[in-house]
Amino acid sequence: MNNYYELRISINPEIEDIVSDICFSNFDCEECQSAFLRGAFLACGAVSSPEKDYHLEFSVPYMNLSKSLVTCLQEKELAPKVTHRKGYNIIYFKDSEEIEDCLYIMGAGKSMFDMMNVKIVKEIRNTANRKANCDAANIEKTVAAASPQIAAI
Repeated sequence: MNNYYELRISINPEIEDIVSDICFSNFDCEECQSAFLRGAFLACGAVSSPEKDYHLEFSVPYMNLSKSLVTCLQEKELAPKVTHRKGYNIIYFKDSEEIEDCLYIMGAGKSMFDMMNVKIVKEIRNTANRKANCDAANIEKTVAAASPQIAAI
């Protein structure tokens, strides 16, 4: 079940000063960009468990909002991929380092470090498995090469 919330502000001179003070009219300041990304993630974002795969996405129902989100991410030197699914604009990352950077920019430093830890454990496990497989293959080759010689002796 997805909830959608929309905030509409009528701009009059009094409100325009307030809006410009909190940077909603543009995203020039770093804090505003991070806050915008945090809000977008809380409203329509998801991240998969790094133990399975690396995937962070925003499912955005509005085209203009998705364009603003992509622009904001690109200004942070991230390269999101964009697709369209079931009437939503999907902005996503599959690269673990870009996901880590995005999490950090959004202020989710603990989640970023948790993801890095899982990634390190996966890499150590994969390296150990590769070494074990290599050793097993070498033993099999040695036995296969020695068997005919032993039979000949």
